[in-house]
Amino acid sequence: MPRIVGILSFKGGVGKTTTAVHIAGHLARYGETIGVDGDDRNRSMMTWAEGGALPFRVMSLIEALSSRSEYLVVDVRGGLPDVELFDLARSCDLLLIPANPEVMSLDGMRRTFDVLKSQEVESGTPWRARVAALLTMVRPGRKLDEAHAALGTLGIPVLDAVVRGSEAFRDASTQGVLVRDVKGSSLAKSCWLDYERVVKECLDIMDLSR
Repeated sequence: MPRIVGILSFKGGVGKTTTAVHIAGHLARYGETIGVDGDDRNRSMMTWAEGGALPFRVMSLIEALSSRSEYLVVDVRGGLPDVELFDLARSCDLLLIPANPEVMSLDGMRRTFDVLKSQEVESGTPWRARVAALLTMVRPGRKLDEAHAALGTLGIPVLDAVVRGSEAFRDASTQGVLVRDVKGSSLAKSCWLDYERVVKECLDIMDLSR
């Protein structure tokens, strides 16, 4: 069975597809990896992969179910009904929720956890996935410290690794490449290393869950 990483966010503009693409890009170094475009409205991951420059295949969820791989990285569509969100948490090894250090973004994360907890009580079945927050579009300073404190108060696990904000990610999306392959950006390599730290932490979490 593949290890499944779901990338979910109820708020747009927090780097959900960017996170899915770059986690899949790093996992491809460890084994056969498939990116699953679960957003049937936007197809953002499919669009990113159209140029054929990514080191993994991107498929629809139906296609991925019949494939063989070591890792599936699912770019989950926003606005999932509560029951579908809970089904996702029962299917994944890791459910990662990107958020920037803004109040509205963090509130969406809190509501996600509230839904999972209420569905667990209602169904009488625990969810399987390890669930964690990932802070994206980060700039050092007070907001980052406040975001960590707020998540701690809410009891929401948060990765130690964070991802900086940079135009290099937008360039990567436009060019259909990983950020490491963006030319002319002094931050491209650092942005790639941010996700390297994220993936190492994710692998540790998934190893603990098995």
